[in-house]
Amino acid sequence: MERGICIVVIAHNEQKLVWQQLDRLASFRQPDGCHVVIVDNGSQDGLAQSLKEQNEIDYILCEGGIENYAAILNTVVSEFAAKEDLLVLPPHLLILEEGVSRLKKALYQDGATGAVCAGSYAADPLRGKQRELLSLEAGACLLSAKLLQATGGFNESLKLPENIWMDLSFRGICSGFHFYEVPDACVQQAAQACNSYTKKYGADADRETLKKIWGMNYFNQYPNVSLLSMIGKKKTEPFALLEIGCDCGANMMYVKNTFQAASLTGIEINENAAKIAAQTAKVHVCDIEAGLPDFGNTKFDYVVFGDVLEHLKDPERILRECASVLKSDGEILACIPNLMHYSVLHGLLHGNFTYMDTGLLDRTHIHFFTYNEIVKMFVRNGYAIEKVLYTGQKETVSSQEKAFVDGLRRLGSGTEEFMYYAFQYLVSAKKVKTAKTAASAIRSLTSGGLKDGS
Repeated sequence: MERGICIVVIAHNEQKLVWQQLDRLASFRQPDGCHVVIVDNGSQDGLAQSLKEQNEIDYILCEGGIENYAAILNTVVSEFAAKEDLLVLPPHLLILEEGVSRLKKALYQDGATGAVCAGSYAADPLRGKQRELLSLEAGACLLSAKLLQATGGFNESLKLPENIWMDLSFRGICSGFHFYEVPDACVQQAAQACNSYTKKYGADADRETLKKIWGMNYFNQYPNVSLLSMIGKKKTEPFALLEIGCDCGANMMYVKNTFQAASLTGIEINENAAKIAAQTAKVHVCDIEAGLPDFGNTKFDYVVFGDVLEHLKDPERILRECASVLKSDGEILACIPNLMHYSVLHGLLHGNFTYMDTGLLDRTHIHFFTYNEIVKMFVRNGYAIEKVLYTGQKETVSSQEKAFVDGLRRLGSGTEEFMYYAFQYLVSAKKVKTAKTAASAIRSLTSGGLKDGS
C-alpha cells in the first residue's frame, strides 16, 4: 500500500536556498499526500524568524545550535511522518519536475526496495536504467516507512551525516532491502553542500564508533572503477568473477550494474562485511590465507584483488593457488599500492615512515611493492603481465614536488618517471605455460617501463 510523503529540508544558514526549494516544489504538481517540514539547524541568517512569520509549513527550530543529524531525522519521523515515507531533500539540490512522482513510483516497484535516490542532472554513463546502490547519501533520498521501521531509524551515536546514512544503508541491506538511483528523477545542484558537521566534529569523528558497531577498520563504499575498467567483456556477455577480499561488495555491485550477465562470487574474512556483500553476490566467509574454499566445478574468467595482496602474509602462494580456479584464458586483476611514490620517499629522506589508518602506509599492510617487484611477483608465480596501468597524475603535483621527483630520477638507476608518480598500480595478468615465457616477460617489462600504461 502506498503512503504519503513527508519532505524534510534541513538547513544551516541556507535561507535563500530553502525558499528557492519551496518555490520549486510549489511550482510542480506533487503526488497526493505530500507535505513539507523545514528544520532550521542552528542558523544565524534569519531563517528561524521567517519560519515563525508564516503558518503554512511545518517546521522545527534547533535554537541551541547545530544538533545531532540523526536525532533531527528521527524527530521528524516521530512527529510528522510516523506512517509516511520520508524524502530527505537538502536545500542545495533542486528537484526537477516530476522528480518526486518518479521517486515514489520507483520506491513501490517491488516489495524489497527500501529507498531510492534522485540522479544528478549531469550526464551519467549509466543513464537510462536504475543503478543499485551500496550506500545511500543525504541527497534527494526517498526512504520507505517500512525501511525505517525495520532498521529502527537513524543511529544517534554517530555525528557525521555521511556515516549516519552509511550505517542505515548497511542495516537496511542486512535486513534484505535494496536501494537504487533513479535516472529520470533528477536534481540540479544550486550551491555547494553545507559541511557544518565535518567542520564542527572533524572528518574522523565517527571512526571508533563505526569500528565498534561494524568491526571494520574502514569502509569501501565506492568501487575501484579504474581497476574494473580492465574487464574486457561486452555489457551482455556472461562471465564469472571472483573477488578476494570483497569487503562490503562495492566492486561487485558495480560489476552487477554494468554487466548484466555476470556471475559474481566473493571471499571475505569479516562476517559483517560479508553479510552486506552477500546481497549482491555469493560470498564465502573465510580466511584466504587458510586456502581457497571449494567452488565445485566453477572456473572464473576473472579473479580480482582490490588492494588486498599487500595485506596477505604470503601473497605469492595465494596467486599460485588462484591459477587452479582460473579458466585457461582467465585473468588476475589487481590493484596494488606503490611504495616508491614520491610522498613515501620524501618522508623517508626526512626520517619518517609513519603508518596511518588508510593510504600507502596503511598500518595493516604486511607487504610493500614497487613496479619491478610487482612484475617479478606475478611472473615468478606463473603469470604473464597483460597490462599495467597506474593511478596518480603528474599534472596535479606542485613545482616543488616535480623538482623532488627530478632529483630522485637523477639518483636512481634505471628508473622511470611514472615509478615516482604512481600511487597504485592496476595489473592484468594471465597464466603462462613455460618458465621461458615468464623469464622473457620479466626482462621486457622491467626494462621497458609500463606496458599500455597511462
